[in-house]
Amino acid sequence: MLRSVLALAAAAALAAGACRSGPPGAERLERITIGPREARRPVGEAQRFTATGHYGGGATRNLTQRVRWESSDPRVAAAVNAKGDRSRIEALAPGTAVITATDPRTGVSSHASGGATITVLGALERITLAPAALGRRVGQTQRLTATGHYAGGATRNLTQRVVYRSSDPAVAAAPNDDGDRSRVEIVGVGAATISAIDAETGVSSTTTGGDATIVAVAAKPSPARE
Repeated sequence: MLRSVLALAAAAALAAGACRSGPPGAERLERITIGPREARRPVGEAQRFTATGHYGGGATRNLTQRVRWESSDPRVAAAVNAKGDRSRIEALAPGTAVITATDPRTGVSSHASGGATITVLGALERITLAPAALGRRVGQTQRLTATGHYAGGATRNLTQRVVYRSSDPAVAAAPNDDGDRSRVEIVGVGAATISAIDAETGVSSTTTGGDATIVAVAAKPSPARE
C-alpha cells in the first residue's frame, strides 16, 4: 500500500514538473538582440541599450541588467557595466563602435544576430534654425527645426532638446512646451529674432549666425457680413 502511494506521488510530481517546464527547449536561451540597432551621441553623453533574450518556443525576456556589455572600441565608447545600470554606454571620443551583450549564465551572445552600432559625434560647434526667415500673420504659429553641427561634419536634430528665446515676446512668443518646444506663437505686428541654446553645452544659434527671423503682419481681416 505504501509503495503504491509513493509511486502515485512521484508520478504527480513528474507531471507537475512537466507542466512548469513546458515543451522541450522552451526555456533554452537561443539568441540575444539589442535595441536600438543604431545610436548617435556626442562626446560626454551616454546611451542606454536594451537586451532581449529569445527562447525556444518563441518566448522573450528582458535581459538588460543580466548580460555583460562590451564595446568593440573602448576608446570611442565604454561599456561600464555598472550595477543596476549595466547597459549605459559612455561616449568618449569621435568614432564608431559595435556594442554587444553576452549572457554569463549560458554564454549566448548577441554576436550571432549582430550587435548595435553607436556613433560618437565630436563636440557641438554650432546650431542653426530653419526656416531662417519667414513671414506670418498675427494669430498664426510656426514650428522651427534646430540642427546641431558637430566637429567632423556630423549633424543631429536638436529641435526638442534646445531652449528657444524671442528677441521680442510681444511679437513672437516661444513657450517651450514639453514635446513641442519649437512652436512659436505670433502675437503682434513687427519683427523678432528667434534663437536656440543648448543647455548642456551652452552653444547658441546666436553666436554662430544660426538664428531665425520672423516678420509678423496684421491678421487677415474677416469677410464683411451683409
